[in-house]
Amino acid sequence: WVAGCMWQGLLIAAGYLLCQLYMESGRWQSRQVFQKGLTETTGIVAEILQEKNKTYKTILQVQREGHKADLITYLQKSSAASMLLPGQRIQFNCTCQAIQNKGNPGEMDYAGYCARNHWYYSVYLRDSQWHQVTASKPGLFIWFRLQAGHVIKLLRRYIPDPVAAGFAEALLIGYRYDLDAYTWQAYARTGIVHIIAISGMHMAMVYEGMKRILICLPVFRKRKKTVMLVALCFMWVFAALTGLPPSVCRAAFMFTLLGGAECLGWDMHPLNNLSASAFCLLLIQPMWLLDPGFQLSYAAILSLHVFYKPLYTLYTVRVRVLRRIWQTMASSLAAQVLTFPLCIYYFHQFPWYFLPANLLAIPGSVFILYAEIFLLLVCPFKNLARFTGTLLSQFIHLLNQGIHALAVLPGGLSSGLNWSTLQVISIYLFIGCIYRWLRSKKVVCLLYALACMSAFLFLAAALRYSSCRQAHMVVMHTGKFPDMYWIKGEKGDRLCIPGADTGLTSSSETRTAINRYYHTRIDQHDVQQAAVQSDDLQVWFLSQHLSMARVRGIHFDCRKRMPLRYLIIGSG
Repeated sequence: WVAGCMWQGLLIAAGYLLCQLYMESGRWQSRQVFQKGLTETTGIVAEILQEKNKTYKTILQVQREGHKADLITYLQKSSAASMLLPGQRIQFNCTCQAIQNKGNPGEMDYAGYCARNHWYYSVYLRDSQWHQVTASKPGLFIWFRLQAGHVIKLLRRYIPDPVAAGFAEALLIGYRYDLDAYTWQAYARTGIVHIIAISGMHMAMVYEGMKRILICLPVFRKRKKTVMLVALCFMWVFAALTGLPPSVCRAAFMFTLLGGAECLGWDMHPLNNLSASAFCLLLIQPMWLLDPGFQLSYAAILSLHVFYKPLYTLYTVRVRVLRRIWQTMASSLAAQVLTFPLCIYYFHQFPWYFLPANLLAIPGSVFILYAEIFLLLVCPFKNLARFTGTLLSQFIHLLNQGIHALAVLPGGLSSGLNWSTLQVISIYLFIGCIYRWLRSKKVVCLLYALACMSAFLFLAAALRYSSCRQAHMVVMHTGKFPDMYWIKGEKGDRLCIPGADTGLTSSSETRTAINRYYHTRIDQHDVQQAAVQSDDLQVWFLSQHLSMARVRGIHFDCRKRMPLRYLIIGSG
């Protein structure tokens, strides 16, 4: 076991070194391209345009002096900008800004997220600062993004309802930027975001569906290997259209390994397949290890392999229809065993109605996905395509109504759950010990499980104790005006200053960040009116121990951004 531990340590060290090299290479490339400033530089549009309130967002591939880097680009809304497609080339002249976080406590580490994708700079371009030039032949990845854009246009053309069209885009190719916010919230509250966020389930439907269609054709009935190869090629084309996110790559790589082993007559254990796919994907993209989608995808598959069969065999169903329902229920329960700690850790909530929601959404999403593929196939026949799109729109509307009905039921969501990293590790150790105890019936495994649960409860109590003793005044940079909160223990209020934030309401993102960081329970109704005027406010400094020292001669203008750690406490 000593040699095994040494090899494992060597692999971990090599993986850490690979991650550091990956990050530093991207950062160095970006500096070579953007740090010296750009003068009349050209870039290739690499992503489908995302429509924002006032801009269009995309990614430009910029090459300079032999160095290549990606640039997050915001284009001023105009007819010319709306016509840009992946693969087209634009010329621009503007200073790029390094991507940085605002510094608000509890906010998403946006700069870290961008760095893991090799995005280090961004730019805002007005109409006068760019123009389109002759495009060269696009690369393979950009060509697939261009085809994804054509798919989106076809769906918008033949599905009359914009909400249904946005849902169809998200379900088919993972384009979520046209998805209705109310629909997204309903699916999040019921724990079935994986239905509309392209995942391994969609890849399985595409792969297995293509195999069944080919088997029915007389040409392929006796050519099992050919059927598998054609189905794998079709699956990878579909994966390329989605942009190859981590969960899709995991599923495509696993099906490729399974298909290759089956063609060669090999017997591959599912866990070996899972480990091999993770190892190969992390060699290509090592920073995917920190991606929540990658972690949840592998946790779900591992949970299904380990817990599905024991759960399914607990109850025997003889009726075929009921057996299908029980299979769906068992798979949903099994997948939750290893994914719920990560869901609470990243999203701070747990949906209690995930089981009925899955029973409703999984069959519905299977039908919608196959209907969308059929719609794309019959696009040359416009009347048939319009009829199919209308039926598809009505079915999507019915499915969303059912999910919305579940989302508004009382007691369906436990929110404000803040688990630390150590608590998540304790829960996973507890699950592992309980599983081992159920398999071996050894008392020592049960004792280890009790110790893990005791550690979890101790960490929760320590966190609760520190939260009850806290007192903070927090200033959040949220836009034109600062957003200010007074926190005492686990409760807090938002301070509304007359004349400074007229018409400004506290966003749910800001409250979520505050509640996550300080472990509070502030809602939209916790608002207090400050008794001071905005032109009479003074800046005070608040140390970590709540000792206050006045900074004389400094006044705060609410129309400007206020530095963090300088906190408003009253009038002078």
